[in-house]
Amino acid sequence: MGSRLSNCWYLTWLLPGVLVLNISCWRLEDPSFAWSVRFSTDTLLLDTIFTHLQTTTYFVKVYNLHSTPVTVNFRLAGGESSPFYINCNGKSGKVVRDIWIGSGDSVYVWINAVPEIQIDTTQWIYVEQLIAENNAGYQLDAVTLVVPTRNARYLGFDRVCNEQWDSDLPYVLLAPVIVDTGCVLTMLPGTHVYSFRGAALIVTGKLLIRGSAESPVIMEGARMDEPYKEMPGQWAGIFLLGGSGPHEIRWAVIREAVVGVWADTTALSLHHSIVYNNLGAGVVLNNSGFSIYNLLVYSAGDRLIYINGGRGRLVHITAAGYDNRYLQRSNPAVYITGPASLSIVNSII
Repeated sequence: MGSRLSNCWYLTWLLPGVLVLNISCWRLEDPSFAWSVRFSTDTLLLDTIFTHLQTTTYFVKVYNLHSTPVTVNFRLAGGESSPFYINCNGKSGKVVRDIWIGSGDSVYVWINAVPEIQIDTTQWIYVEQLIAENNAGYQLDAVTLVVPTRNARYLGFDRVCNEQWDSDLPYVLLAPVIVDTGCVLTMLPGTHVYSFRGAALIVTGKLLIRGSAESPVIMEGARMDEPYKEMPGQWAGIFLLGGSGPHEIRWAVIREAVVGVWADTTALSLHHSIVYNNLGAGVVLNNSGFSIYNLLVYSAGDRLIYINGGRGRLVHITAAGYDNRYLQRSNPAVYITGPASLSIVNSII
């Protein structure tokens, strides 16, 4: 009996020690277990952006699922060399510290990027990690950040003269670009031009857009994120001014401008092209001579085709005044006033 009591007395002291030891080891081995901090997603895909330009700002939420408040630090794995930036509760940079999150509460972490391509390539994908840590440096959770990036050639408030634009890299218009008097701008097959708000192609010289059926020239807005990806009015459009020309536009796609093509007291050949999703008019011909052949023009906020004076021919034209989620047109699809001579052949309005 004495031996049994001695053993029991021994276990009475031993078991609490074992329990304390086990609990202590458990806390040391996995200190993040008690910190139930979680991001709202495991991967955040940002919009495709051009080098040197800032992406749209996105966010992730960070939840504290624990029964007590926590203090969290956020950092980018790439450190100061990362193209990403974070902001939380008014603090911004590559590292944001001491963000207090109440029990059962959450915070927003705002994220954008200004990517640079350091290698000779037209496209690149940046992958980064945003890490949440406690003050002891233990990782609580992480989210992967992805931004597809494109190289480009940039223009804004530039005057161009006797240039050929090609398909090697896209062109990005940040502001109006002027084709000077006596100068020619030629766009070769596959040329792709993206334009931001306030940008326009203004021609006092001569414009030759010479795409092909396989590789049309595309001119469109620069925003690639929803809901802006197809939003009209992202740039001003193409303006062919009086005394310029003659101009040729063949195998082109022109979209998301305020006015697709504006020809004022000049000569224009517009063939095998599509003009659509423009905030104002699709094609404006003011006191101009024109030859328009095999043109599809649709989805404009004002008139699809506006002819004021001049003379010309429209052959194999389809003008379709379809509405979309951005545009509800109430004016006539095709408006014609006072041309000296006009013929419309085999066309649909």
